[in-house]
Amino acid sequence: MAAGAGAVEENDSGLDLQDDTVLAVLPPSRQNKTSSGQLLDQVADLIAQGIASDDVRYFGRADAVLAAVGRDAVTARSERFLRLKARTRGLLHDFETSRNSLYEILQRQPGNDSARRELLFLDLLQGDLNAAQGHCRDTSGFRSAVSRQLCLIHLQIARGQTVKPQSSRLLEAIAGGGAGAPDAVWAQDLLSEETFARLAMTRDVSERTRLRDELRAFARKNRSARGDQMPDKPRMAYLADRMIAAGDFPGVIETIPRDTRSFPLAVRLAVALRASRPAHNNAKLESFCREIIATESSRGSIEHAREAAMFALFVDKDPAQALRAARANWSRQKEWIDAWLLRKSGEDPVTLDAWKKSQGVVAIHD
Repeated sequence: MAAGAGAVEENDSGLDLQDDTVLAVLPPSRQNKTSSGQLLDQVADLIAQGIASDDVRYFGRADAVLAAVGRDAVTARSERFLRLKARTRGLLHDFETSRNSLYEILQRQPGNDSARRELLFLDLLQGDLNAAQGHCRDTSGFRSAVSRQLCLIHLQIARGQTVKPQSSRLLEAIAGGGAGAPDAVWAQDLLSEETFARLAMTRDVSERTRLRDELRAFARKNRSARGDQMPDKPRMAYLADRMIAAGDFPGVIETIPRDTRSFPLAVRLAVALRASRPAHNNAKLESFCREIIATESSRGSIEHAREAAMFALFVDKDPAQALRAARANWSRQKEWIDAWLLRKSGEDPVTLDAWKKSQGVVAIHD
């Protein structure tokens, strides 16, 4: 998708809360509240919808919300959203805009290793290993020597090279808390990804079984260290990308152990599926997607339900069925998700109103 395609027009004052194009995608409960925290929550909503709809206009709206917060008072949370925006734009292949978002952070904070790391991920997404290597070796790049070392190991994994035993031990030491939290999380993800890479390359049944057991043990240990919530694993997507590029969608499903599947990877797979021609909609894949939806919907979290509902758009031909499947624990914001899912379906409003009444859904006021 071309950079800047479908950009939303912005005004100097930032977000116009009376603008219908913005109101149409914000929950009714938030439309008249303008505190910084609530505006940043809106940024998260808009970015998430940008992923699901493959539509960069949502990112333009997110920019407008950030402008309303005030660029001179950007908080840690909004920095995180800017990095997320850059990554999701990368998924949509709007790499130029992604880089601009990250360079904007680095201009204010030259030593921001998190933003530097996102630039590395974008280079790897584009397959530009030379640029990625530059991030690792440039002394003006990563502030932390540990981050530079992780960068080099990450580059090895991305190239399909075998990680040396001493590097694996270093990863284990950093993951165990030998560095700051961001580096520890990065090391944990790389340990997992290294096992995924070896799992994908081997065809020996007993070795695959051993590797899967190793990965499950890692997942259990990681889950215990962080509580019950499994860590996000967007880095897993590099392995999935290579398999997707080869058209091996069943291979993606086979390779990823059940207890380590995550929404970042699922969304990446869905984006790739939507971009593929012809679309791959085999029964095994749809079963895989529906299983994720059911699992996430049953966790009782609004965030999980929102992700499940978005993901349902990729695999369900029937938006009403997708809505019912993903809304099991959705009460406070069901009006918004109804409006969004059904608007996406492109059905006639009169038909939608009749359907909603039959489902006992509160009327939507656009």
